[in-house]
Amino acid sequence: MTLKQWIDAAKTLYDAGYGTGSSIGLKLRQASVQIKAENWEAAGDTLYEAGTFAYLFTEDILTRYTHQAYRITGALYWIDDNWPEEAPPVEVTMDAILSAMLKATNPQIQYFIGLVDAYRQSLWNRPFNREYFAALARGFMEWE
Repeated sequence: MTLKQWIDAAKTLYDAGYGTGSSIGLKLRQASVQIKAENWEAAGDTLYEAGTFAYLFTEDILTRYTHQAYRITGALYWIDDNWPEEAPPVEVTMDAILSAMLKATNPQIQYFIGLVDAYRQSLWNRPFNREYFAALARGFMEWE
């Protein structure tokens, strides 16, 4: 499903729960009016309807997934409204890499060095490619 489809599904579940919850309140108020008018049969029927809406409310809003939909609907709308259509292009240059390294924190530096050392160690058990490493060395011999 797309993000918009998730939002619509969450909103539908939330709206169903909201609707049945509102119906409970409406039926209870109607029953109150009928009780005050001593219209007992209609009051009983209306209270029965309110009970039916209470069962539906339990199914609509108190299930795990609907409750989650209620909680995340606003966040999903915000994400959908603010999600960039396309990420801005990022140019990776040696200057950018060196600047990032100079600004890195100690944990970031340790993580980076750990990755480089692990990669280096993984190469120790591999066959040595003379032509490849000789070409690399020749490339570094040509300084401007």
